[in-house]
Parts: sequence; structure tokens; C-alpha cells
Amino acid sequence: MAGVKKNAAGAQSAAQQAAAAGAGNDTAAKEKPVSGPQNAAQDGAAEYTKFVYIGPSLPRGTLNHNAVFDGTMEEITEYLSGVLKDYPQVKRLIVPVHRLGEASAKARTPGNILHKYYNDIASAVSSRKKEG
Repeated sequence: MAGVKKNAAGAQSAAQQAAAAGAGNDTAAKEKPVSGPQNAAQDGAAEYTKFVYIGPSLPRGTLNHNAVFDGTMEEITEYLSGVLKDYPQVKRLIVPVHRLGEASAKARTPGNILHKYYNDIASAVSSRKKEG
């Protein structure tokens, strides 16, 4: 948990803060683009420090929709290791804050891989509630 901060504030305000911090510095965003939100863990996520979970809320407050994390992707996955054992798709739905709008839209769009991950997690949560 060292180095990772879970922020209870809404993801929208974090996105606004990130946008304000980068305002006027257009070259910083263009230096190393990420190919897509579903590849955040593999494609240069090490350079980002603010992430948002765009998946469904998990039982018992384990992980809430739009939870904001402050730290590297490696630190976040270590912090969420228990959650990732039960719901491995969660890692695919943690995206850099600057990709929040695009990734959220894709998670709601049928026929998209992020939508599949979202539904896989929702189905697993639902089936575990029925089991006990």
C-alpha cells in the first residue's frame, strides 16, 4: 500500500485537476501517446500517476466505480492484489485519468473489449452474490 493513495473524491474532479495541471502545456500530452485505455498496464502506464477504476463496484466496498488511485500501475496492482485474485479483469479497467472519458464510453458500448471486461466483472459479482 506504500505509495498508493485511494482518493474518495469523484473521478470527474480528478480529471478536471489533471486537465488544469496540463493546461497550456500541449507538448507533454503528445510526447508519448498510449495506444488505448485497455493497454494502460502495458503501454507506458509507468509514466502516469493518476488512475481511475471504471468497472462496476465490487461487494462490501472492496472497490468502487470511479475510484481514483495515486501511484504507479505497479503499486496499484500490488495494493489491489487481493481483488485481482478474485476479479482479474479489474486490472484492465484501471485507466489513466486523461483517458477517463474515452474509456468510460467504451465500457458502455457493446462490441468493445472494455464493455466485455465490465460485463465479466458484473457477472462474477452477481454469481458470487447468489452463491452466498
